Amino acid sequence: MTKRRISVHWSLPLAVVIGLLAFGIVLRAAERPSGLARWASRQSVVLADSDLPSSSGDLAASAQPELAPTSSSSLGQGATYYVRPDGGSSEQCTGLVDAPYPGSGTGRPCAWDHPFRALPPAGPARIAGGDTLIIKGGSYMMGYGAPGAQGCESDYPWDCYACPIPSGPDPQHPTRILGANCSNPPELWGTERAYMVLNLTDVSNVEVACLEVTDHSSCVESHSGSLECNRDTFPYGPWAAKGIYAEDSANVRLRSLNIHGLAAAGVHAGRLSDWTVENVRIAGNGWVGWDGDIDGDDANSGTMRFQRWTVEWNGCGETYPGGQPTGCWAQTAGGYGDGVGTGTTGGHWIIEDSAFLHNTSDGLDLLYARLPGSLIEIRRTKAEGNAGNQIKTNGPTLIENSIIAGNCGYFEGQPFTFNVDACRAAGNALSLSLRPGDQVTVTNCTLVSEGDCLIVANCEGNCDGSESVRLRNNIFQGHTDFLQPDDITCLAYQETFPRDPFDFDYSLIAGVKDEACPGAHDICGVSPGLVSTAIDAFDAHLRSNSPAINAGTSVGAPLDDFDGRRRDALPDIGAYEWWQATNALYLPLIIRLACSDSSLWQVCHLVCGGKGVRPRPLGGPALGAWYNARKCRGDWGDGPMMGFERIALVAWSMIRQSTGASFELVLRPVRFPQRWPIPIPRSSPRIGGFHVAYNPCLL
Repeated sequence: MTKRRISVHWSLPLAVVIGLLAFGIVLRAAERPSGLARWASRQSVVLADSDLPSSSGDLAASAQPELAPTSSSSLGQGATYYVRPDGGSSEQCTGLVDAPYPGSGTGRPCAWDHPFRALPPAGPARIAGGDTLIIKGGSYMMGYGAPGAQGCESDYPWDCYACPIPSGPDPQHPTRILGANCSNPPELWGTERAYMVLNLTDVSNVEVACLEVTDHSSCVESHSGSLECNRDTFPYGPWAAKGIYAEDSANVRLRSLNIHGLAAAGVHAGRLSDWTVENVRIAGNGWVGWDGDIDGDDANSGTMRFQRWTVEWNGCGETYPGGQPTGCWAQTAGGYGDGVGTGTTGGHWIIEDSAFLHNTSDGLDLLYARLPGSLIEIRRTKAEGNAGNQIKTNGPTLIENSIIAGNCGYFEGQPFTFNVDACRAAGNALSLSLRPGDQVTVTNCTLVSEGDCLIVANCEGNCDGSESVRLRNNIFQGHTDFLQPDDITCLAYQETFPRDPFDFDYSLIAGVKDEACPGAHDICGVSPGLVSTAIDAFDAHLRSNSPAINAGTSVGAPLDDFDGRRRDALPDIGAYEWWQATNALYLPLIIRLACSDSSLWQVCHLVCGGKGVRPRPLGGPALGAWYNARKCRGDWGDGPMMGFERIALVAWSMIRQSTGASFELVLRPVRFPQRWPIPIPRSSPRIGGFHVAYNPCLL
């Protein structure tokens, strides 16, 4: 193996350059290129400001640690207010200064001590539309007995929740409720049977970010087992029904939220328009994760965009303080259990880089997205271990680069299971409903199921035969039917259309009933060559001898795969493109960055990692101690090494010259070897599908 060392210098044309990072990168050339990696072909690259990650929504931007601005001038909009545990009441402090209450006096320039000071339960709000409320780290009880809740009554404490957030003047100037630091978000926890924690009723042009929303109880509302919440006598205990409630709400952005452990629902929201949800986890809520069925009309409209959305363990209680699933139940026991469910709705639903895992009924249920004009797009998404159907859709739908693992019997016999309906609705992995004339496309997905079928299609209305389910480049793996152990999974089923809507081709099909092999270019009756086809340990990665390699069609194939890795001119079948590194090229890199405004995060907060990473001024000594990777938490996950991924993302955004070969980025760690290599997030083609790890030996 040939190795050579190259120095690559990046500099930013910013007024003051005060930071320097040094780290080693290994570039591994591919034996089988999976698309062009774009890297510097010269040793010095000077960047314009436009080369830096922006806030436009691309993945490089999402790597930025989301720290609240510290002054209203940096926002270019309304006033900025502060909440911190050592603040004061609304009489003692103005809320306009990020400082503790000095201990005496009124109207002092200091922060408030609780979010209720800004959003008192009885109203009106003390902040205005377009203002920003920054909540410092800490634990804030939300409900009866909390600071600022003097207007609440013990006779009906369920009405003791924050008043609606004032709407911003327009989408460009939203009202913002922000945790001060996403890596250490403030905890808002509901108590005394509060109906909700945050209130978005009749609220538009709002951003809510960097918060943990939960309660301090393991109870589940109306649970038929031993976890039932106290609803009969006061005090009711430290539980709340719902995390966020919203209705008649438009142009709202939720980002970097952890909504978990509520007694009923994480989010209960309907009649929404143009919502964006980014890097939000909804987990362990006793009835449902995201419930779109509210009183009256439920219909949503506009673009409903969800990115890096994790919905898991809903229909289970969550132990407090352990945070583990308990008492999982579903419809037979009187519960619900969908990860995501809606009432009748419209809208353009875009779901990317998301996961629906271990919910006690359906994972993602968009069966009721049946209003005219509705459209569903699902990309790079995993649905696994849900007790009903993994994904349900209605109307025109595109699904690509996704893994749909229908181990619908997952909850059977588990210590955290109370009463879950295994393989509800026959446990079909993918359930599609089509209206007259609808077209569905499923491309480069990997599906496995122990339910009745891998995929089913149903007609809603008077279908005329023009309906189509086009399936290309997919892997289908059947198993023994969980509910009928003497049978195996069927490939596909329909009986409500005037003609068969399924159009299979370039598939890899194994282990299905009747040895179905419908497409002219399908590969059938052979092992798919996956890392694991075991139903409860399914791994959709391809082995080097998989017949899926190079066997797909490029027509209609996505440019990248589940991990964001580029596909080549001969795409593989399935969600993953196979790729293997063979040669190494070592590049010790020096990044010059400035700590000012938009680039502040790049030096002051992006400098995370294990031994061997620390900043220093140009020409000066190193600053401080080595940074510990345990302090770094990614905006899309909780792994301790996400800071390295941020560094690699910045590198990728800066170097775009082509070398004519395909490379893999590898940085190997000092600590946590069992976690490595960790793949960088898969949602941006700008990344080129690289994997990231840290190698201090190269410094």
